[in-house]
Amino acid sequence: QKFSFADFKFKSILSGKTLLCEFHGEMIALKSVDLSKAPSYVLEEMQKEVEIYKDLADIQGKYIPKLICYGYYGRGMSFVIGMTIVSTSLSEQKIKKRQKTRAIKGLEAIHKHGILHNDIR
Repeated sequence: QKFSFADFKFKSILSGKTLLCEFHGEMIALKSVDLSKAPSYVLEEMQKEVEIYKDLADIQGKYIPKLICYGYYGRGMSFVIGMTIVSTSLSEQKIKKRQKTRAIKGLEAIHKHGILHNDIR
């Protein structure tokens, strides 16, 4: 897919290369890479991530975010991947038993698809 500046309403930066955006009325996390500055393998990694998300379509929204959009942006200058926002950031919290159990179930579901989490990057 190809996107233009009008497709996304930027709200804020979530982390390094991930932005909070509105896309067709829905808030999403948008991973973006400037292709003119990134090594070529970065595009390959992002395209591989998209393919893995497609393979995991039946567990999107349950154990992993839903893939909303992906493709070239800004006349091909960037590549983006948009996905639903995960509600809880674990970076500054202790992981509760329920969250740990859910994470383990998510990894098991991913592994059942023949994907090891090291395959993602």
